[in-house]
Amino acid sequence: MIDLIDTEEKIEGFYSIIGPELEALPKGCLVTITPAEIRIHKHGIKRDTD
Repeated sequence: MIDLIDTEEKIEGFYSIIGPELEALPKGCLVTITPAEIRIHKHGIKRDTD
């Protein structure tokens, strides 16, 4: 499963590029576009990598 989270316009643009490739696959696939209800959005703390 692959989730993409972005604006509807960007997702539709991406799908217009990748859609034909998905349709040409020899095996099945499923693509859904569903609105998301965001309950929490929290940025992590950036750690020093030294």
